[in-house]
Amino acid sequence: AACWMATPIFNATNRVGLAFRIGIASTLVTVAVIFVGSRFGLTGVAIAVCASSVLSIGVYGVALSIVGLGARSLATLLQGPLIAAVVMWALVAFVGTLPAMAALAPAVRLATEVALGASAYVLALLLVARAHAQEALAVLRVVVAR
Repeated sequence: AACWMATPIFNATNRVGLAFRIGIASTLVTVAVIFVGSRFGLTGVAIAVCASSVLSIGVYGVALSIVGLGARSLATLLQGPLIAAVVMWALVAFVGTLPAMAALAPAVRLATEVALGASAYVLALLLVARAHAQEALAVLRVVVAR
């Protein structure tokens, strides 16, 4: 849940117990918000998952503060991916309003929006946060090589 990115920092600073407690708490929060969101259908679940992701930002902020990095470091780290996500969202939202998209079968429309969104995210990330994109590609190469 919210702890996976911060766990290496917690482990390296001998805060394994804190990582465990945060992991349990974030899992409980995530399950609770998804349960509540499920009462509003798929959109409610999606909103709940996004809301629970905000918890991850807080957990990562705690981990960074343990190693002497503050909110500015966290903001710098998240700025590029946030910009790329907004670009992706804007493109997918715009394309979704086009009459040609409404005419597509739901599965084709979904596949088209996912492909456009992923492409927009990667391109925007390359433009505003090249280091993030390069790290993601390196991880992808390792995963594919397995």
